[in-house]
Amino acid sequence: MDYDRIENCLPIVKILMMSSEEIERALESRIKVWTMLLGGEPQRWGSIEAIRTAYRTATNGCISVEPLTARWDGTSSEYEYAAVATPR
Repeated sequence: MDYDRIENCLPIVKILMMSSEEIERALESRIKVWTMLLGGEPQRWGSIEAIRTAYRTATNGCISVEPLTARWDGTSSEYEYAAVATPR
């Protein structure tokens, strides 16, 4: 994922689940490269160790989730989505 000003984004949002390999790479980067919280992360995670724990305990290798697609209407900067996971 990359970040940009909300005004520069398209209204179509597609959410994909990370693979087990992608999670391992993300964890490695949060241990070796991005070792401190980035802008906005303190409110969500509280600590870098909380992010690392989320990666370490992710069950993405055991489940499958179809990509979610939504159209953002510009009324809120935060939305939550729910998906049904099926065993792999």
